[in-house]
Amino acid sequence: MSDLLNNKTFMIGSLPHKSSREAFDILKRFPLTIPTWPQLPKRSFKEAMIPQYTEGFPEYILTKKKRP
Repeated sequence: MSDLLNNKTFMIGSLPHKSSREAFDILKRFPLTIPTWPQLPKRSFKEAMIPQYTEGFPEYILTKKKRP
């Protein structure tokens, strides 16, 4: 199993861009061996971790407002 992950590159987290084109241009400059879909929380607060992973929590209502 350890041989499977040797010398593999990937990304965890978000990028500080508002434009998805700019974010993917960065990924083209630094190619990754494991496919990645970057989060862009400066583009929309819905791309931040908490709004993405708390969907369906009791009493948690995500509105169209920017940030609480």
